[in-house]
Amino acid sequence: MTLGSQSSNQYVRRAVPGRPLAPAVPVDLLAQANDSAVELHCCREIWGGTCRTPVGPPSWSHGQHPGAKAQLAAAESRSSLPAVLGYLSQSDDPTVRQFVSGNPSCPPNILEGLGHGSEWAVQIGVASNTSSPVAALKLLSKSENGIVRSAVAGNPACPVDILADLSWDADWSVRCSVVRNPACPSDAVGRLSCDSSLDVCYLAVEHPACPAAVLGQAARQDDPFFRGAVASNPACPPALLEHLSQDLEEDVRCCVAENQSCPPMILEGLLFDLRPDVSAAAVANPSLPKAARAMWQLAHY
Repeated sequence: MTLGSQSSNQYVRRAVPGRPLAPAVPVDLLAQANDSAVELHCCREIWGGTCRTPVGPPSWSHGQHPGAKAQLAAAESRSSLPAVLGYLSQSDDPTVRQFVSGNPSCPPNILEGLGHGSEWAVQIGVASNTSSPVAALKLLSKSENGIVRSAVAGNPACPVDILADLSWDADWSVRCSVVRNPACPSDAVGRLSCDSSLDVCYLAVEHPACPAAVLGQAARQDDPFFRGAVASNPACPPALLEHLSQDLEEDVRCCVAENQSCPPMILEGLLFDLRPDVSAAAVANPSLPKAARAMWQLAHY
């Protein structure tokens, strides 16, 4: 007979492998089981086999009880039930709460509650979580901690209006996170291409939403890093890629050769570049026609 199938605890019986799981299992009942093997069955069923130790109540601090690892595993497991995550979000262990805050399966209402906490590690988890509600992201975008604001700015699910506000942030690292975000609006990208921080400028010029006019200006800069950033941009116009494929700087031509949006005709021309790194990058580019790659390999091997 399967261990736990005759338990007086209905939640233990329902957690026995092969039986349906209750839609919301009070986790604290696991701590009431007398048999650790039965608790282990519950852990395996509820948390997809990630747990290997009995679970204790979240009032225990991390590392002080045999269920600490199980709680952390449950807190970060995407298959954990909402009731489990809600329970663990009230844990006295900040590490458990941090794991819950970063779990994409965590319900928005729980994430919003965690976002109101004072612990920066938990706030960062909420700020970077793509499941976080807009209200939580808006709140954390006003945080005094630049790392928290950077986490919000780097969140792919961050609304455009919040990104636009953060693009004016006094902290250059926050502006870097804004311009790294694929959702960054085009007008903000264009403005950040003239930022006081060169790191922000380079990232802006590499962004696919960078306006074509800005790319054209950056391609004429004396700074080769600007030209290389333009050459790496997947949205760079073919005419600019053609121009940059003849740049005097080898690194710039390499950026053109590595750009998977580069037209095949330009890549074929770079196969004959005098610098081996450039020709090797063109050969490795998946946009190079197979026939051209085969001919190059035949000539060089």
